[in-house]
Amino acid sequence: NHKAAYDWAVAVEERAKELVPVDTGELQESIHVEKGDGLGEYRVVASADYAKWVEFGTHRAPAQPFITPAWRQVRGLPFFKRALAEMIR
Repeated sequence: NHKAAYDWAVAVEERAKELVPVDTGELQESIHVEKGDGLGEYRVVASADYAKWVEFGTHRAPAQPFITPAWRQVRGLPFFKRALAEMIR
């Protein structure tokens, strides 16, 4: 179900935008959904050049994850569980 996959990706995008640390807003604004390589595949991307350093940290700055926790939180939502059950029927 392509709509369920897209809806899930949008939910992750929205949650990541809530979780991301905001200074100038550039990183938050760079979070978006992209079509994946396969049919019905989508990915949530933060396209700011420094996004990976915020998500995973550096030797000077601790990680401030926002995409990974968003994915984990949305994965457990009831609508996602229902959509997943429908997709595998």
